[in-house]
Amino acid sequence: MRINGHIHKLPVLWRVVVIVLLVALVFYIENGGFISYLNSETVNTQVTISESECGNNIVEPGEECDGDDLNEYTCSNLGYTRGILSCTQQCEFNTNLCFNTSGGGGGGYPSQLPQLPLADEDTIIEIHGWAYPEGVVTVYVDGERQGTVTTEENGAFLASYALDTPERHRIVLLATDNKKGNSSSYGFSAHVIEDTTTLVQNIFLSPTIVSMKRAVTKGNPITFFGQTVPSARVDIVVADKEASVIADGQGRWVYVYDTSTTEKSSYTTQVQAFHQGLISEFSQPYQFSVGDRDEVVEDTPAEGIDLNEDKEVNLIDFSILVYWYQRPAAPEVLARVDLNHDGVVDLVDFSILAFYWTG
Repeated sequence: MRINGHIHKLPVLWRVVVIVLLVALVFYIENGGFISYLNSETVNTQVTISESECGNNIVEPGEECDGDDLNEYTCSNLGYTRGILSCTQQCEFNTNLCFNTSGGGGGGYPSQLPQLPLADEDTIIEIHGWAYPEGVVTVYVDGERQGTVTTEENGAFLASYALDTPERHRIVLLATDNKKGNSSSYGFSAHVIEDTTTLVQNIFLSPTIVSMKRAVTKGNPITFFGQTVPSARVDIVVADKEASVIADGQGRWVYVYDTSTTEKSSYTTQVQAFHQGLISEFSQPYQFSVGDRDEVVEDTPAEGIDLNEDKEVNLIDFSILVYWYQRPAAPEVLARVDLNHDGVVDLVDFSILAFYWTG
């Protein structure tokens, strides 16, 4: 460095600093910048965390089962002799209808079903099937009523009866849902062998179907509803239109039919359900007509839902629920407006009202 005509050398430390800076500058230019070098040494790792979604009919990590998907498990995989394995709404196995016929891990027959450990009468018919949550299945053998069984929360049922004679018997089943709607009758013959338990399984009783109208004015909608197994697919044919709906977690299904393009006439409609590879019988037929007037059904399954008792479930009933929403009320008022009888008017009551909506 020249200062006043004299050359002075930089101190060694400063020379080192200058050299380092020059080398860094060259490296920066030749390699697209210092930052790119640092970035080239950085590994970007993306971790995707997916939460299991209970209720999508697909078994995912953390779930034992999901809806109809039992992950290929049966009662026997879980240490039971026989029975009906199903899935709870929490995606856990429901083994209430799994049992062992001779003691052991299953603890015998489920307590809510008929107890028949008969000493001298062990010619038994055992029936496994599906109906509706909180429903009742009535069993007839050779025309005589044997008794009833209450279904599980998923609609499964198990009925077991001792028979006097080892021969071919005619069995008829009839289910009633929690709104007093009835299935179509399901009949079959079974040859029962002496001193043996004869197992009949995979019975799928028909959905129920009702409406609040027997006649509808052309252009107005008519609402059909009923009950089947939770999450089952329900196929319905109305006039010339086919449709499918999915039952909710309580097995309730609903379909609103638009009559705008329907000819004035009388019609009969039925429904059929599909669940875990099983196909139900067709429901009882429901007859209605499309014409110039509405005709409501006098005795309807929506009794107690129609809060102002005008044979319609509409905005008037909705406004009544809105008024009492989460308000304290006298017991006699709650008995009227608390649709699921849990002591408070909340969103559950609104969902029940929506199910029976007629407009």
